Amino acid sequence: MCCGPLDNRTILLRQSNHHQCCGHDQYNTETQCCCWPNESSEVHPRNSTCCVEGSAFCGLSTYNPLSELCCLLTIAAKPVPNAQCCGKEAFDQDEQMCCGSLDNRTILLRQSNHHQCCGHDQYNTKTQCCCWMNESSEVHPRNSACCVEGSDVFDQDEQMYCGPLDNRTILLRKSSHHQCCGHDQYNTKTQCCCWPNELSEINPINSTCCVEESGMHQQKHRPQPTW
Repeated sequence: MCCGPLDNRTILLRQSNHHQCCGHDQYNTETQCCCWPNESSEVHPRNSTCCVEGSAFCGLSTYNPLSELCCLLTIAAKPVPNAQCCGKEAFDQDEQMCCGSLDNRTILLRQSNHHQCCGHDQYNTKTQCCCWMNESSEVHPRNSACCVEGSDVFDQDEQMYCGPLDNRTILLRKSSHHQCCGHDQYNTKTQCCCWPNELSEINPINSTCCVEESGMHQQKHRPQPTW
């Protein structure tokens, strides 16, 4: 694990998959919590007063993980309990979409279960496609030349087209909550897609990689389309 403030990090051997950073230490998220009572981190039993009143650290400020998220060092109120970060904002992934490049995200109201991101816009996978022309995304009718010529033929309701633009792979979509992560796919409700070493990795959503990507700092990701 890589723990501590951004200007003073420490590498720790992770004791279990349930352990997360607490300052320069780590704690078991199933039995403990990380408190910041006096601007310094302390590990406490989960039923302690500190844990019940509960706060976590976001940059130099404390926040309540039950009602707030730490998104790129910004505290954002959760619109729903299972909210996720979209840039510096929180969004409802059941009703909304987080679209755009990783360094410039936009929250959109999802028009239907068939809609997916296309750059900062969204498109209906039943009637449209997302084309990438001249390094920019465009929404086109599904029978347009761009849609027909621009990709291999695949069922966008049941399949996914993943990987970099010059090396795409067709995958059987596991659920409507799955999105591309390199040449693989991940469940946005339980996992995240990290790029720790210029290669994509799928991790549990409570892992250090996921927490740091959405909260502690912004990873330098390799850009790829969000559809």
